[in-house]
Amino acid sequence: MTELLAPYSDALFLVAVLMIVVIVQSFVAAFFRNAVEKHEAGESLEANHASTTYRMVRSFENSAENIILSLLWR
Repeated sequence: MTELLAPYSDALFLVAVLMIVVIVQSFVAAFFRNAVEKHEAGESLEANHASTTYRMVRSFENSAENIILSLLWR
């Protein structure tokens, strides 16, 4: 099994790093949204480009959407 995965070890490592980055980004965005700005879970943020929290949450949502779309793109 190891010899089958050896050519893909770099790609698998980078996919694991990408998954960890997305999870960390999700936790940071949720922390700022819920703990710092006191928004309820599931409540949508009003569009305010001056708000750091709004920009952080939108950037996470954009990256999550882009990752899913890139995985489904054929």
